[in-house]
Amino acid sequence: MFVEDYSDKAIVVRGDTKPSATTLKEMGGKWNANLTGGSGWIFPKTKETDVRALLTQSPTVPNAPVKPTRKEVVADKFTELLTSIEDVRSMLSPTQKLQLIQALSRPCEASRTLNF
Repeated sequence: MFVEDYSDKAIVVRGDTKPSATTLKEMGGKWNANLTGGSGWIFPKTKETDVRALLTQSPTVPNAPVKPTRKEVVADKFTELLTSIEDVRSMLSPTQKLQLIQALSRPCEASRTLNF
């Protein structure tokens, strides 16, 4: 079982939830087979701490993994991108940096075709 952010106001528990279905229902979760991304137990964000605590203590799923939130994933990817950009910049000469800036400031073929 794992927890994911579902929206600004809700989280979802997915995975092998059948052994914990009664507990999830008692905690106020609602089973929904038609959620975006697949079926799961939907909870309000206000219950997130309790739900995550259940998953880490669940006897049916010892040491249950907790998926990172979307914000955490985006922050990690952004940090990786910035590091890659800095790596490339450090390899360029001042002339190459200027040429790159000039090239990036010109409209690309796709934007001309699409009338951007």
